[in-house]
Amino acid sequence: MRSDRTQGPRFRCCVSRTATHPPPTPGPVVDPRFNSLSGNLNQHAFEQSYDFLQEIEEKEIKTLKEKNKAAQVKGKKGQKLRKKLGVDIENTEEDKERLSTLLNQRGERNKSQVVRNAKSSVKRAIAARVSEGGAAYYPKQREIKKMEAEARYDELKKKGGQGAVKKALEKRRKKNSAKDKKLLPARTQG
Repeated sequence: MRSDRTQGPRFRCCVSRTATHPPPTPGPVVDPRFNSLSGNLNQHAFEQSYDFLQEIEEKEIKTLKEKNKAAQVKGKKGQKLRKKLGVDIENTEEDKERLSTLLNQRGERNKSQVVRNAKSSVKRAIAARVSEGGAAYYPKQREIKKMEAEARYDELKKKGGQGAVKKALEKRRKKNSAKDKKLLPARTQG
């Protein structure tokens, strides 16, 4: 069976085009994090969906701490431990940096969790008041900050008891007093 049509080029060029037919330009690049069409982030749902990542991170923190300890140990015992854990002496600084980064991320995540819990408890209290027939109450920013601080100290109390709360308050007082001293004008002797 014969065809009158001639066969086109065997390999069609997809990338380069002639000047008369320039390649199509894609639309503007949009970051979905800042695009309202992508929707809003539901932090609670996100944490539930990606809960396994925190477990992996905890395991990584544990192994990095073990590697850090093994790097500190000297002598044959240290060599055996490093060989067992696969510690590379050149990478100890990178491991320390990674460990501090992971610990900071975990701390920030815990802080934000406490703040979110405080805000949700405030919202629940307001909703309960409205459902009982009371007027809607919208707390001021100062009141919200106060409630968040109370929630943080309650969390501290659960974890470390009253001593931990006192220690945190004392640390905060010292920090504030140091800040106040910096703001005072320097005394000149004369």
